[in-house]
Amino acid sequence: MDHGEPVTQVLLLPGGGTMLTAGGNYVRLWDVVGGGRCLHTFSNHQKLITTMCLDGTGTRLLTGSLDGLVKVYEVSTFGVTHTMRYDAPILSMAISPDNSRLIVGCTDDTLTIKQRMVKVSELVTERKSARLLRGGTYRYFLRGQSTAAAVDDIRINKDRKPKLQAYDQSLKHFQYADALDTALASHDPIVISSLLEELIARDGLLIATGGRTEESLEPLLAFLVKYVAEPRFASLLLDVANGMWSSAHARSCACVALLQRGAPLQRCVAPCSRALPCLLAVVVDQYASVLGASATVDALFMRLHGTLMREARMGKELLGLQGALDLLMAASTTGSGEVPLTAA
Repeated sequence: MDHGEPVTQVLLLPGGGTMLTAGGNYVRLWDVVGGGRCLHTFSNHQKLITTMCLDGTGTRLLTGSLDGLVKVYEVSTFGVTHTMRYDAPILSMAISPDNSRLIVGCTDDTLTIKQRMVKVSELVTERKSARLLRGGTYRYFLRGQSTAAAVDDIRINKDRKPKLQAYDQSLKHFQYADALDTALASHDPIVISSLLEELIARDGLLIATGGRTEESLEPLLAFLVKYVAEPRFASLLLDVANGMWSSAHARSCACVALLQRGAPLQRCVAPCSRALPCLLAVVVDQYASVLGASATVDALFMRLHGTLMREARMGKELLGLQGALDLLMAASTTGSGEVPLTAA
């Protein structure tokens, strides 16, 4: 596109299809999409055009020149609708988005700001339009948030959703291993046991305990060592299903077989294949093959073995005490002539 004179200003019209160039004392209109051909040329200045701009609505074109004139054109016809005269040649010009202020810079280092007086009818129209809320606008989205409540208004508090703990968030996303790690980090046996029950219900206990390193396996074994003998958690950690470990001898046999011969837990406790997996059974069976690889893990397994052996001895002593009590009760009922309850 050849304007014919040194170009002082380039202005792209709304839509992006046409463009204006100013150079010399005239302005040319170009078709950008149609190959850059000149559509129209108009000249209303006597000297070099130095600046031009569009108003806030995009329907008026303003040009400034060294002849000290600012001319306003109708964009649709490029006809002059208004002319303003300044005392010095014009170098720059800008107009506010609401068309209320026109700023002109001249060669004599003066900056002139002209403000258009708003009519009362226009002001009322703008206020009415400001009060109207259109859907999808920013004001429509924020409507009513800054309104103060009256004295007799009834306030309804919004029920907030309870914040889920980190292990609940992991369970929600089916990240069972992360959920177990987070629960173990809390050192709360109630939380850990509740999570284990949830994992068993979801059939996710194998996923949560499998594939652990020495660092991630240590908290799990430490929890087993500490709480495997407590009555509150023994049913969860030892025998979740009926018949898994029916006696203390079976528990002792399982640990001895693991720690001394490295045999899987299923060889020692036959009912395991017919019952739900418990935590101890799963951990022992999964990590029997890695014994001897880590001194820390081996020490925890030995502590677990000692705890179970003590429980086994205590179980035997309690069974012997129960047998002695049954014998005394049977002898007392026989001597008094009463029929023993066991005979009935």
